[in-house]
Amino acid sequence: MSREAMPAVVLVRPSMDVDVLTAPLKYRLATGNARPRLETQLGGLIYFGRRMDRYRLTWPDLGFASRARKEAHIGLSMGLFVGLGGVQVAPWTTGNRLEEDYTGVAASAGCALIGAVGSTTLGAAIGWDHLLNDQHRVWIYEGRPWLGLVFGVNLN
Repeated sequence: MSREAMPAVVLVRPSMDVDVLTAPLKYRLATGNARPRLETQLGGLIYFGRRMDRYRLTWPDLGFASRARKEAHIGLSMGLFVGLGGVQVAPWTTGNRLEEDYTGVAASAGCALIGAVGSTTLGAAIGWDHLLNDQHRVWIYEGRPWLGLVFGVNLN
């Protein structure tokens, strides 16, 4: 005996988005005599944005007069972030004005476009760093944009 297929239901839900992110990859553009570089120091970011979630619900026929709900979900969000992270401070990142080499703490801010599947988020960002010590005056990446990959967890 054949049963009629149930139509899929698509639901869209806009919401505010709060995430904890990290930027494991930052691509810093060339500046002065410094070549472009890829940085891999981790940091913590708090992200606030506008999110749109799309749910597609189906009820496949399992036979024997039973059905099970199947759910597919994807979210897209755009917003702003702030946080702290590590940055490379070395002779080549200060125009040879410093001889020491260390990982400094920087405040980060920027914007991101992220996608979500479940509570996991992954996306692209553009940000700016401010070195939080007196050597920010000679750090060549002070206030210059970086492009990055961000990932994290949705908090709401």
